[in-house]
Parts: sequence; C-alpha cells; structure tokens
Amino acid sequence: SQMVFHFEKINGARVTYSGDDIPEKENAIVISNHLGFTDIYLLHGFAQLKKMLSAQRYFAKDSLKWMPIFGWGLYLMGFIFLKRDWLADRGRIEEVFSGIKQRRSPIWIVSYVEGSRITKEKLQKSKVFAKKRNLPALRYLMVPRTKGFVATINSFREDGLIKAVYDLTLIYYNSKTNEMQHAPNIARVYSDNLKEYKFHVHVKRHLIKDLPNSEEELTNWLLQQWKEKDDYLEDYRLKNNWNFSSTLSSDNDETDKVKNSIKKKIN
Repeated sequence: SQMVFHFEKINGARVTYSGDDIPEKENAIVISNHLGFTDIYLLHGFAQLKKMLSAQRYFAKDSLKWMPIFGWGLYLMGFIFLKRDWLADRGRIEEVFSGIKQRRSPIWIVSYVEGSRITKEKLQKSKVFAKKRNLPALRYLMVPRTKGFVATINSFREDGLIKAVYDLTLIYYNSKTNEMQHAPNIARVYSDNLKEYKFHVHVKRHLIKDLPNSEEELTNWLLQQWKEKDDYLEDYRLKNNWNFSSTLSSDNDETDKVKNSIKKKIN
C-alpha cells in the first residue's frame, strides 16, 4: 500500500502492536476507537500485515465524502457512507451486507463505533450522556453507538462467512509534547516528519459464536468492551507518565473547517 509506505517509510511513523495473535486472511468485523483521519493508516498497516488490505470495507459518516480529493478516494476504496441515523441507514446497511454474503469474498467490515472522531466537545457531551443513562464513565473514549454493531453481528452470526470480531485500541503519543491521543492532521501526515510520534495498536480477538445472543446482552457486551478499553488506556498513560488533558483537537479543527466550507458552497 502506498499509504502505508508513505506513512511508515517516508515520514518515519513508528507503529507497534500488542494483544491477541491474529491469523492471516481471516474474515472479521473490526471495531476501533477513533482519533482522527490518521487512524486509517494504522488500520491499513494492520490489514496489510494480515493480508487483508484489499478486503476492507469501512463504515464512515456521510459528510466525509465532501472532503476535497479524499472524499473521492474514500469512495473508490469502498467506504460505506452513512448518515448515522439508524432508520435512514438500515436499508443501505442491509443492502451492503447482502452483497457481501453473496460474493463470499475475503472481508473486513471496519467500523468506528463511537460514530465520529473524538474531540474535546464530543467527549464532554458523551460524558453527560453516559451519566444520564447510568452508563460506565469513560475518560478517553466516547460511548459507542450500539445499534449498528448489534445489527452487524446478528446479520453474520448464522451465515458463517465471518467468525471473529477484532477490537482495536489505537494509541497516539507525541514525544515532543508528552501528550497522548492527539492525532496529527492530514496536512501534517503529508508534509511533515512524524518521528516525534509513536503509534500503538492493541488487538483483542473475539469469536462471534461466543458473543451474547440477545440484543440487550450484546449491547451491554460492547459497552463493557469500551469500559475495558478505557481502563487499558488509563493504565498505558500512567505507566508512561503521559499527559491527556487538553490534548484533544477541537470541533473547529482544519478537517471540519474544510468540510463545512464545502457544504456551504453546495447548499
């Protein structure tokens, strides 16, 4: 992959892995926390290691398709654009799943189940939401959206094409600022050196046959995975004596400014 080559070889990004042993060429549903556009480089690198680079199909929010150049590139890469409204997206999701089942080709269905990349504002809103719903309190993550995940598992549970769920935890660290989880923006990735950054991917593998059957239990299972992921991030931060507070990007970062300006022109 040219993307992975540019990221790791040209710009010097250091990527490390830990967690469960993942077999090559295994079909899977892949879920992950979401820090920024740079996440795709980590996911691509992991997929390349497991011989599944060309098999990835990403769920992504609809607004990304309006990004200059990148939006078209994401479309060509097979991204599935959704409006993040279950009633509006359900038909599209079922159509995509039906096609995947009919083709029986190698597949990774990739989803950022938090719904969007994390920012200061979104993290705060998520904390308020969690408190109101009496959900586990999270420090580094947003409450995952469960409906799409539950629908995905239930759709493939009996089909047999996909047997595993990979739960990825992405960790970014900037050695210059000692800050954790602040993702370099697109401009930085394509124009600057990334040697001051460390990127880490922690992987947990679950068999679909071992997951709960009921919708309520499966929902709670995902929430529990996110609580464990949050605890893992806390342990990782404390062990390395990194900072987290105020390192997240704002809702008004460069990516959002670009998307918003394009939307205004179109509308």
